[in-house]
Amino acid sequence: MEASFGDITREEKRSERLGRKEDREQLRLSEENARHQRMRFRFDFLQQHCQVLIGRTYDQER
Repeated sequence: MEASFGDITREEKRSERLGRKEDREQLRLSEENARHQRMRFRFDFLQQHCQVLIGRTYDQER
């Protein structure tokens, strides 16, 4: 079966559209992962430092 110029053009446009959609999804997942890592770092940092501050306050009261 032979493909006409219009068939090829439509397929190329469809392929470009799907490629852009996949790129947007990959970017979204990458940004979401980076956001999650930042939040986890902040949580761990605050948890660690809050324990130190609470420990110092508790020790000073004794």
